[in-house]
Amino acid sequence: MAMRTNIKTDTRWVVSDIQPVPEELAGFDFVTAQLLLQRQINTKVGAEEFLRPDLANLGDLHQLADLDRAVERIKQAITQKQVIVVYGDYDVDGVTSATLLSNVLKELGATVSVYLPERLTEGYGLNSEAIRQLKTDGTDLIITVDNGTTNVTEIALANSLGLEVIVVDHHQVPAELPPAYALINPKRADDKYPFKDAAAVGVTYYLAKALIGDGANKYLDLVALGTVADVVPLVGDNRAMVVAGLRQMNEKTRPGIAVLKEVAGLKDQALDVYHIGFQLGPRLNAAGRIDHARIAFDLLNAESEEIARPLAQELDALNTRRQEMTDRILEETKTQATESQDKIIIVGGPDWSIGVVGIVAGRLVEEFFKPALVFEYQDEMYKGSGRSVEGVHLVDLLGKVGHLIDHFGGHAKAAGLSVTKDNFEKFRTELIKIANTEIDSALLTASLRVDVLLQINHVTPKLMATIEAFAPFGFGNVTPVFGVMDAELTGEMPGMNGVFLDLFFKDESGRSLVVKVFGDWTALSLRLTQGAHYDIAFTMATREWNGRKFMQQKLVGIRSA
Repeated sequence: MAMRTNIKTDTRWVVSDIQPVPEELAGFDFVTAQLLLQRQINTKVGAEEFLRPDLANLGDLHQLADLDRAVERIKQAITQKQVIVVYGDYDVDGVTSATLLSNVLKELGATVSVYLPERLTEGYGLNSEAIRQLKTDGTDLIITVDNGTTNVTEIALANSLGLEVIVVDHHQVPAELPPAYALINPKRADDKYPFKDAAAVGVTYYLAKALIGDGANKYLDLVALGTVADVVPLVGDNRAMVVAGLRQMNEKTRPGIAVLKEVAGLKDQALDVYHIGFQLGPRLNAAGRIDHARIAFDLLNAESEEIARPLAQELDALNTRRQEMTDRILEETKTQATESQDKIIIVGGPDWSIGVVGIVAGRLVEEFFKPALVFEYQDEMYKGSGRSVEGVHLVDLLGKVGHLIDHFGGHAKAAGLSVTKDNFEKFRTELIKIANTEIDSALLTASLRVDVLLQINHVTPKLMATIEAFAPFGFGNVTPVFGVMDAELTGEMPGMNGVFLDLFFKDESGRSLVVKVFGDWTALSLRLTQGAHYDIAFTMATREWNGRKFMQQKLVGIRSA
């Protein structure tokens, strides 16, 4: 099956206004200044910190609420030889967090083990049965990573059994805080730390820094993995940690990642955010989605490539299965979704694996551009996952029908939830009614953002250098999109084996520009007329072929001029 092009030909273009450049940014070229201002950066210091991300610019970690209290309790547990359990999660953020913290605790001489819940039978977060078992096993201190903030009842149970709990998390904080010994979460209302958007592995890194100082930096590869895979904004602390982590990953790759690169076909490539987000991350996540996250955990902790190789191969096979399951469920959901005129999609099925419904929800959001909740219908409990569009806060929306939900949590654009079978129809009806009333239709209209309009003679290596200074790109720091208006199509040429199509344009500057169309470009080609004039939108990147580096422009939008 040919890959679709994703070229926007019939969507509304939103061209960013040219902003007046403040005096502090006067030393930057026009494009750099505009891209900085679009990121709400309007000072020289802010620009330098963004363009030259450095771990030295992290805030004062002692501003994190309960951090010092947690450090003291952990050191006490180590001194008294108490048994510590790091209670993780089954996604990449949770697994990297558990890997990082357990290794740091081992460095400090702690008696520590890791517990990773099984997605299908235990679900997200702490659960009572696991807590009772950990108590029976002789645990003294539980440290949750990437979960725990909403586990009020479970942590109260742990306390009643004589267990103390430290929570290290980044999820939204409910009105009622859990009765934990310490709750480290930058999203706490009383937290003074300036950066609020770290992934759980980032918050775990803060704790590691407080425990072992700069020794924590050797785990920045894990921080980069978890941060990118969890799709948190690549700004501020996240940007600094990911840049440092990618550098470390490429200079000294841990055995498990080296072998995972091989099975993903990336053996000799320098890793970047794209590789983590779309190739390594999905393979690591596949373990927790349809098997057990312990496979990914063991891979990251493997001491040699020989140990890691069968684990990487297993993850690759699981990811293939995950893709097949996702495609099947997506086809089944589309019928339900297409027929609905509501402002939110709520669909489900009896054999839709809870491990992949989140991916399906994300794909539905991409296709229909409205929030989506996808459920697996289990016996008496329907478990689901949701994704949302920009401007519709999913957790806040779910909170409006919270009385009908057994359990939910997450972020603005992603959430997990459970609804009893008896409540489901009422939940569905009420949520659709609220969504139809409260969601602004303008938020559900697909558009193409164009950051800066140029003439073709401005598309130069200097512009490419400007773009690279803004990398790495991802959520919260998206790849800049440039536009050229009223360009004449002078020719087109299919690439090798038809993998791409080259389109040739020229504008009033007299210069020519080649932009590439990837995927199934046949339908687009039939709609274009040589000699006609078009507005084109494209991104830029540096590519390498046979040892030669060159600029590549990728078409993302085209319309008649």
